[in-house]
Amino acid sequence: MAASLRIFSVVLIVFLMCQQGYSYKCGLKNIKVTTKRTGTTIEGQPQYAVTVTNNCPCAQSRVYLRCLGFSSVQPINPGVFKVKGDSCLINNGRPIARGKSVSFKYSFLQPTDLVPQRSEITC
Repeated sequence: MAASLRIFSVVLIVFLMCQQGYSYKCGLKNIKVTTKRTGTTIEGQPQYAVTVTNNCPCAQSRVYLRCLGFSSVQPINPGVFKVKGDSCLINNGRPIARGKSVSFKYSFLQPTDLVPQRSEITC
């Protein structure tokens, strides 16, 4: 019984150390935002496709982008992209798993500079 408890304790400690290591290495630098013009126009405004990718080994939730002056003539699903002042919430705050992306399209005269602002890392 004592040997089993000792083995379990060692495995648990190693697991927690690994989780801490992953979380330490992750951050905003692991969130990649790409914006590309689609070639389509909506109400005379160019359309842009945005992809937000999590390149962290852990999931990242409550991902916010700085989106100063963001506007779109095309409606955007608020469960994917929601403007909150000068910040925009991605994926309604739900986790974006390792290597996964969230995408949306918007239309406006100029593309908005979308920069990762904050997130919560969940390992």
